[in-house]
Amino acid sequence: YQRELFRPTAHYSNDYRFDDHQWEAALNWQLARQQNLKLETTSQTFSYTKVFTQETDGFKQGVEDLSKLQRLNQLRLVAQLFPGEMRQLIIGAEWQGHHMESPNLPKTGVQRTGKVQKQELGLWIQEEWAALPQLDLVVGFRHSFHEDYGHHSAPKVALQYKPGPF
Repeated sequence: YQRELFRPTAHYSNDYRFDDHQWEAALNWQLARQQNLKLETTSQTFSYTKVFTQETDGFKQGVEDLSKLQRLNQLRLVAQLFPGEMRQLIIGAEWQGHHMESPNLPKTGVQRTGKVQKQELGLWIQEEWAALPQLDLVVGFRHSFHEDYGHHSAPKVALQYKPGPF
């Protein structure tokens, strides 16, 4: 997936260009009867660039100046198991890498370079029981670690109603 958007700003000395690039890939293995293992990876990049329409502040006409860059890389491993006829068990792990860059930010405080890179890890388990033909009970647990925010755990209990086939 790739998209480019150009936004003219008639009364300023520059226009803005927005670029969005994304790619995804997945591998799916059938382990046994209705048992799946899936590996997914995603990369998404957004960038905002000033394109100067006239000479200003030392920039010549036509020069491009990166304003912001954001990148998210993600890797997920998910196992989908069916331990019984009315049950489904999902176990997963994921890694996310965040990269943010804004070269024109003031070089003060903690982020002197205008660049930030962060990592996040997550593990989860979820089980679904078909309590009734149109009602599932979902119980799960997720544990995440973010290098700034530390460890975080979250339980999940839900009822899922299915009004009919769609």
